[in-house]
Amino acid sequence: QSLVLEVEIEGIPKVVKWYKNGDELKNAKTEDLGSGKYRLTVPDFKESDVGDYSVTAENDVGEVESKAKVTVQEAADDGKDKAKPEIVSGLIPTSVKQGETATFTVKVKGPVKGVKWYKNGKEIPDAKTKDKGDGTYELTIPDAKKDDAADYKVVVSNDAGEVDSAAALTVKTPQIEIVKGLEDTTIPQKQTGVLEIETNQAPKQVKWYKNGKEISPSDKAQPKKVGDNKYQLVIPDAGKDDSADYKVVLTDEDNNTAESSCALTVKLPGGIEIVKGLEDTTVPQKQTGVLEIETSRPPKQVKWYKNGEEISPSDKAQPKKVADNKYQLVIPDAGKDDTADYKVVLTDDDGSTAESSCALTVKLPAGIEIVKGLEDTTVPQKQTGVLEIETSRPPKQVKWYKNGKEISPSDKAQPKKIADNKYQLVIPDAGKDDTADYKVVLTDDDGNTAESSCALTVKLPAGIEIVKG
Repeated sequence: QSLVLEVEIEGIPKVVKWYKNGDELKNAKTEDLGSGKYRLTVPDFKESDVGDYSVTAENDVGEVESKAKVTVQEAADDGKDKAKPEIVSGLIPTSVKQGETATFTVKVKGPVKGVKWYKNGKEIPDAKTKDKGDGTYELTIPDAKKDDAADYKVVVSNDAGEVDSAAALTVKTPQIEIVKGLEDTTIPQKQTGVLEIETNQAPKQVKWYKNGKEISPSDKAQPKKVGDNKYQLVIPDAGKDDSADYKVVLTDEDNNTAESSCALTVKLPGGIEIVKGLEDTTVPQKQTGVLEIETSRPPKQVKWYKNGEEISPSDKAQPKKVADNKYQLVIPDAGKDDTADYKVVLTDDDGSTAESSCALTVKLPAGIEIVKGLEDTTVPQKQTGVLEIETSRPPKQVKWYKNGKEISPSDKAQPKKIADNKYQLVIPDAGKDDTADYKVVLTDDDGNTAESSCALTVKLPAGIEIVKG
């Protein structure tokens, strides 16, 4: 309730001031009622407002003061709550992953007779509420699902009234993924082709494409929902025109997408067939690689592909016709870049196709190795020091270093080639400054490297000594 103190003054004061416990109430609600009457109002009086109140009035003649002690009188206990609960800490917006447990917590002060929880404005009849005994109440939502995402509110009440707090729950669903993708399929002419996809959750949208163009309801191929996470594209009475590349694009509620592709081949009667397909082949570097295919009948067209790109007449690999039903792809002087996936596609006069694939691996020689490395060497002063290295094969490049710095043609120490796989560093007229750590680094044609290090010590003559003193 509100506290109201009034005073009536004789005379005409210039200044009227109100005090509590000796401190002036500068922002208090005061009124001049006229006829010498003045009022102080303290709205929503609380226990903290209890104290000694006073008012002073002054003019040019002097000052007068009036005091009053204000206390709180306890109301008669009628068994009902005198004040509604107060929220100490309210609900906090919460975000959980699908399948996790979401928890909303509210802490209140004062007597509580009822706790109700609401979801999107509708009371939750079976709310899992936990009273923790210290004015704290919890709502738990186990195994959170997408449908649990909503605005939640708690209403705490007693005889004197109620208070509420609200917050939103966000349930993060996993991004849509393909559990089982489309697979390349071959079906006989006039049979029904079925392409099937399986996802980890129900998509919001499913779109099918044939050769990059979206399939419409009027097309022959028709989408079909088999389950919440399983979808099919059904192609009845399959014909030549149904042979194509198919793709499905799935979109979830958060607009994440996943897609899968495959090729559908309609096998026409009497169409060309592969009698002997390509085989994975390994060929040593610089040798000739040969990929060979045999067919059931002469093809109208033969196309070869390397890593998905058609091989042209200007390419190193060259197609070769061995017989009407035997074809080769010849790769001379095989090198590192010829290692690839190869494919041949054969087409007959009826437009029927057959294909075969393989991998060609070019086996490169082992990287350069050191057969005999540098050795720590001691050489007398003014003698010639020789550091020597032997390799497994001729290097493309040889670099010598002294104390980590590459030796240049102008330096005293000079590199020397003894044979294709033997190299020296010659240090003539060795002196004190030639004592150092030396290293050689060898690089072959494939960029492989090998290195060896040693220490060269130049032995100086003994210093002068006194034979007879």
